[in-house]
Amino acid sequence: MARKGENIHKRKDGRWEARIVITINGVKKTKSIYARSYRDVKAKLLHFYADHPMTECQPFRTAADFQATGKTFSQVAEEWFLSNKMNQKASTQLKYHHMFDNHILPAFGNTPVTDIDEYSVNSFLAEKKAKGALFSKGGKTAPLSSSYVRTMGILIRSVISYAVMKNYRNILKAPITMPAEDRKTVDVLSAKDLTNITQLLQEELSGTVVGIAIALNAGLRIGEICALRWSDIDFEARIIHVRHTIVRVKNDAPEYRINGKTAKTKLIVDTPKTKTSLRDIPVNSRLLAILVKAKENSCSDYVISDKSTFLSPRTYEYRYHKFLQNNGITDTNFHVLRHTFSTRCVEADVDIKSLSEMLGHSNVSTTLNIYVHSSMELKRSHLEKLMS
Repeated sequence: MARKGENIHKRKDGRWEARIVITINGVKKTKSIYARSYRDVKAKLLHFYADHPMTECQPFRTAADFQATGKTFSQVAEEWFLSNKMNQKASTQLKYHHMFDNHILPAFGNTPVTDIDEYSVNSFLAEKKAKGALFSKGGKTAPLSSSYVRTMGILIRSVISYAVMKNYRNILKAPITMPAEDRKTVDVLSAKDLTNITQLLQEELSGTVVGIAIALNAGLRIGEICALRWSDIDFEARIIHVRHTIVRVKNDAPEYRINGKTAKTKLIVDTPKTKTSLRDIPVNSRLLAILVKAKENSCSDYVISDKSTFLSPRTYEYRYHKFLQNNGITDTNFHVLRHTFSTRCVEADVDIKSLSEMLGHSNVSTTLNIYVHSSMELKRSHLEKLMS
């Protein structure tokens, strides 16, 4: 809600308007700034004040005009966390807590929020990109991925923006520089390994094999496969309803213990992180046959579990690697199966929109840029069409 004296109000069309008086060449004029929310219009207003010298804009906000709270970055970060908690899933909160506790707060926690500038933040992000990992390789501190460092930059920027909105400090004079995204080559199964795995899928009915079949024929993530129940599969309509995933969250129950010690985190069945991950995927004939046989021999409500509870993704991935090693198949990350599914769909001329929906992506560009990697043979066949 707008504060008294701010001259900020909500219009009938739903937008928020801030009115200020500016002086241009000795003439006073009223200027309006618009935004979709009070927070956004307040941020725009502060940016406007910072960008205009005192001779042009009245009133002008200086550092002395801000509340002399003496708040540290850590205190503001805690406020920001509480104000955004309702909009964050438990798994996201755990990830953010880890970043703050292990990376951001050791560097900025005790620093007054008014003393943090773009130079200190950019220097911090550059150092983390170069050697910020909590573990070392060969005696040397390993770098962090660009996406991980970008997330830390976004968190710092969000806390500072919150501090600006709360009148704890002024805006940064220059933007925070984010590292460029890493462009990685995503692996897919070789034709030989894919043939061998396909053959093995017809010979075994273990939970490990069923999970592999689901990943290769429906593109589910490992957490979604571990959370998949038989009740999520409509055998008559031949549809898999993806409604849950396994996530690790902060443990708030002291009685939850592992090997006699209170665990800091725990695994739970939760809804997927995004709405687009809630999806229905058609089951092809090959996968249907495997699922029908597996259900007849199942003793669990969960598709790949051999117990009454779900199987941990870490435990399942261990069994997956063991399966590959025992059968002489190249050892790869489980997510490679999802990449392979995507690429095979493209090779089979599945339209990108349908593929994007089956993968649970929020937009088609994610499917094109990250998961879909056409084979050299497919590219060659397309170019051969130019000769016809």
